Amino acid sequence: MIKKTKIPKIKKDYMEGATYKELKKKYKVSHNELEYLIKKEKWKRESNKSKTHKGNKNAVGNKRWSCSKREQKCFKDWRI
Repeated sequence: MIKKTKIPKIKKDYMEGATYKELKKKYKVSHNELEYLIKKEKWKRESNKSKTHKGNKNAVGNKRWSCSKREQKCFKDWRI
């Protein structure tokens, strides 16, 4: 069980970006206890995903059927 005195410290470190592994080691709590606390208290830290993943740049300009008209005709006949 996590002591109530540790919770504000854990929250502060969690919001600053500490990993679960670092928090478990520093505060000597199990992974399940830590996960339960974070979900129970509804802590949300800012996600890096919105900053890094702004769409798939690799597929820009590609069409679904990027083949010649002759090949497209073959595909149409094949799909029937």
